[in-house]
Amino acid sequence: MSLFTRIEVQRLLRALIDGKISVIEPKFDIGHGFSYPVVVDVTGASDEVLEPILNELSSLDILTSTVVDNIAVCPTCGSYKLMMQMRCPKCGMPNLQRGTMIEHLTCGHLDMEENFGEGELLTCPKCGKSLRAIGVDYRRLSMMYRCLSCKGISPDPRKHYICENGHSFDEEDLVIKEIRSYRFNPAKRGLIEKELVDFKPIVDQFKKIWNYKTPAILIGQTGAEHEFSFAMWEKGKTDGRRPEIVANLSTNEKAVGVTDVLAFQAKAADVGAREKILMVMPKLDEKGKLLASSYGIQVSEAKTASELQEKTIEILKQTATKRDKKTLESEAKKLEKLLEEIRK
Repeated sequence: MSLFTRIEVQRLLRALIDGKISVIEPKFDIGHGFSYPVVVDVTGASDEVLEPILNELSSLDILTSTVVDNIAVCPTCGSYKLMMQMRCPKCGMPNLQRGTMIEHLTCGHLDMEENFGEGELLTCPKCGKSLRAIGVDYRRLSMMYRCLSCKGISPDPRKHYICENGHSFDEEDLVIKEIRSYRFNPAKRGLIEKELVDFKPIVDQFKKIWNYKTPAILIGQTGAEHEFSFAMWEKGKTDGRRPEIVANLSTNEKAVGVTDVLAFQAKAADVGAREKILMVMPKLDEKGKLLASSYGIQVSEAKTASELQEKTIEILKQTATKRDKKTLESEAKKLEKLLEEIRK
């Protein structure tokens, strides 16, 4: 339940259902590593937030995943920006010399090629004998490493790494991270529709009373652009006018708090909304409820998408009834005033 109540997941699921996203491919950027820009654009969340979400949706088979690449990362912080050091496997010192070596098969001496002389005339520095035929009395070994500290020789130096954050570790501690692409599994459409909050069926029930937009992006008095789950206007008025109702969905793993209430109030006030509905999953904490009440915000709380839809519809029904009552009272006052004028 906590996964599906997250706003990032709701936005991603909506994009999957609407066909805006079918395949999620990773993209590599030398400054940031691998990311999923199409999902970042849809959800507004960072890659650090999205990666565990994609993995969890994959574990539920809502997304199918394929390994398309892998990178070596720091076992402590996960950074892929690594510097590799070559160290002597015997003494651990980094003072290594790399080059081609010659092994004199007769006496067994192994040394750097330059120590045997230059050109075609090669002489063993240990026994003084001339080396005549490669493969017969000597052989060349390329890419060898000699430690200038302990004089040890090895074809395979010890690899040591330091990441951008200063963590130091050996090759055996290196973590290989799989990079995956994801694809929507259409067989899970039913599950998504059950968990997805769909606002159109909510507002569509009141289309005879209000015009609506879902989602709605409105420009406030300050010039700022605000996104709402839906906005509604009096019948016949356009979305360029002050909205009668604005509503927003806020989610949290445990409880939505005062921060979301304040943010919603600021947006609603900027666009001049008359009625405000804050939909929350799974619930609004006590401080948030007190603050919402002080701002005149109606709150719809629910643990599931279907429950949230039902409660929001009920709030809209009450708002419509209240609106009709105000209209009748206003008409009654006008009639009473007209009668007074007639009597005069």
